[in-house]
Amino acid sequence: MTTEASAFDSDLALDLVRPVGLDRSNFSRRLRSIIGVRESLLNWVPEERMRYTRLGAIVLNTAVMAGFSLTIGLSGLVGAWWFWVLLPIGFFWGYLILTIDSWLISSTHGAVNAAKLKLLAPRLVISLLLGVIIAEPLVLWIFKPSIDAQIGEQHKTQVDDYEGRLKQCNPTDGSTVAADCGAFTLNVEGNPQPIAVEHASATSRLTQLSAAFETLNTKYGELEALARGECAGTAGTGLTGRAGEGPECDRNREIADRFYSDNELGRRQADLRTQQDKVTALATALSDAQRHYAAALTSAIESNVAEKTENLRNRGILDDLDALGQLAEENLEINIASWLLRALLVAVDCLPVLVKVLGGSSAYDALVAQQLEAAKRSFSRRLNLRESEESAEADVMGWRIDQGVRVERRAIDEADRAANVRREAEIAAEIDMLALRLENEEVAIGGNSG
Repeated sequence: MTTEASAFDSDLALDLVRPVGLDRSNFSRRLRSIIGVRESLLNWVPEERMRYTRLGAIVLNTAVMAGFSLTIGLSGLVGAWWFWVLLPIGFFWGYLILTIDSWLISSTHGAVNAAKLKLLAPRLVISLLLGVIIAEPLVLWIFKPSIDAQIGEQHKTQVDDYEGRLKQCNPTDGSTVAADCGAFTLNVEGNPQPIAVEHASATSRLTQLSAAFETLNTKYGELEALARGECAGTAGTGLTGRAGEGPECDRNREIADRFYSDNELGRRQADLRTQQDKVTALATALSDAQRHYAAALTSAIESNVAEKTENLRNRGILDDLDALGQLAEENLEINIASWLLRALLVAVDCLPVLVKVLGGSSAYDALVAQQLEAAKRSFSRRLNLRESEESAEADVMGWRIDQGVRVERRAIDEADRAANVRREAEIAAEIDMLALRLENEEVAIGGNSG
């Protein structure tokens, strides 16, 4: 019984001194000011101070994480050397998130029960969207080593494929390539293909000339051998076997000489030698052209490959997202870990609103709601009073106007009456004067007649 009485006395003593003094911790008050808590009202329920201090800290931590997330994300795009330059941008982003979260929380003070849920539902959606935006750079940063390795392999494969296509579509002999090589064809000067075509044509012509000459020269050799055998007296088919320059010897030699001249074997042999020299010269020119063209082509391919490699170095956040997606497709553990990490970071980003939702309505909310209702009632009373005052003032003003009109009317009527009296007096005076003048005239006329 004594303990219960003591507790009752303590509670009573506490109630007698409310509202309590301000919180001595300036830092705690600043945290609560972030979410729009009014200390003058919170002094009536000091038990809620710790709750709203922690809520303010959560909002501040979310903003710090947002600024850090953006700074990390941007530093991955522009390089580590720009990290300190990006700090102001990260600070601004954190301040922006702090402002938004502060509004999300402060705008729900005083909302209770169904009204609170109605207010928090759209704010939770906004918080989720912000959480996704804030969480993704942190996810990429945590998986950065694996992402870097994946992108490195992708870039190596792309460069190798690109170089292979360039070599496939740009043969060193300058020959025609497939139709799908349009985007990979290089414009390199000194293409040896025209020389190769000319060399092939000259070689074909040389083959034709050589074949024709060999056929005729073989026939001429047979005729010449027959003539020599006849003149030497060699025995054999078609030979007389008598040595010396007899009729058969002369006839066979004449046949051979006539065959030689008729078929222009001398000219043919000269043409063959000329064609051989031309083929040799073209072969030398083709070899030199192919060598120079191959060197120029190799240099052009190396230049394009280097440019491709340099372009691939300029990676962006979409490249990182694509690489992480490929890693997640290839590895189930990475896929699960990445989504769990995203969910955790989004939940942390949504903590300000989630805490407000899960915490329910507080005594401070009830006080704010009561104060808002009281403020509305007070405003209504003051507004009604003001309307009454304005209505009374308008009535008085109307009465004053009516009274002024009546006074003006009386003044006008009195002025009219005075004017009428003056006119009547003037007319009477004129009549009297006229009567007097007539009377005087009559007297004068009477005197004259007497």
